[in-house]
Amino acid sequence: MLFFGWNLYKNIGNVTEYQISLHFLPYFFSTFLLILVIIVLGVIWKWILADLGCTAVSTKEAVIISVLSWFGRYVPGKVGMVTTKYVLGRKKNISTSLLIISSLYENAFIVLSAFIICLPGIVLFFPVKQLSENWEYFVFGTILFCLIGFVILLYFCQIINVMLFIFNKELLPDTLFLRPLIIAKYLLLYSFFNIINGLAFYVFISSITEVNISIAIPLGIIYVFSAVVGLLVIIAPAGIGVKEGVMLILLYNYLPQDIALVVSAFSRLWSTLADLIVGIIGWGLTRIVRIDNSD
Repeated sequence: MLFFGWNLYKNIGNVTEYQISLHFLPYFFSTFLLILVIIVLGVIWKWILADLGCTAVSTKEAVIISVLSWFGRYVPGKVGMVTTKYVLGRKKNISTSLLIISSLYENAFIVLSAFIICLPGIVLFFPVKQLSENWEYFVFGTILFCLIGFVILLYFCQIINVMLFIFNKELLPDTLFLRPLIIAKYLLLYSFFNIINGLAFYVFISSITEVNISIAIPLGIIYVFSAVVGLLVIIAPAGIGVKEGVMLILLYNYLPQDIALVVSAFSRLWSTLADLIVGIIGWGLTRIVRIDNSD
């Protein structure tokens, strides 16, 4: 966050004087891809609920709840994201345990699938001296991280129940947790979601500056990796500052300094606009689709 802020302060003149020649077709297409991804996340959340045995919520309702909770990321500490999903989910009589577990699965799938895609890609595509000299350790660390994450998902039930036992709470049944093959399926689905996010970022960059298609993959990796790091920093609303800082460091490997800074700064406006559109759509749908426990 400090890195991005300091670089923006030092180069604010270059950013404000940069003449953006916006190409509307790729810009609108990139925004459409972001909006589509957020909506599809709601559909996938509905599938997670169904695999956990919950049929109380329809696909439309799940999309509305997910969309509104996604917009809640802008509340510091991600409180809005959790609260929105809890309040609307309880209106459909979804149990608190199921809401918490499905949300934990959802975020775990997003983060783990992003690391599975991005970390090997960083080794392969990024000309970073430290990585090239110690690539075998980095690859080993990547594989170890992904394995640990997968094992945690496999034994999620036992881990949660151990914590509940320690605090003398009622243990949860196995039916509230996903089987290994189902976990693998969702990791693939969320990997596809992250790939679309990376594609949207490349199209966005091409809408404001000329960029060679040969670096499309590393640029997509940069966006996905910086976004997931921003998601992990809970205190930053929607990862503001953190996401842009990580993005800027990695963009320096592929874009001139001034252009990298412009792309980082304007990418926040681009993604926020997409989130705002989705939030408005979600709020509008609540006027049409009533979310309560009556059918």
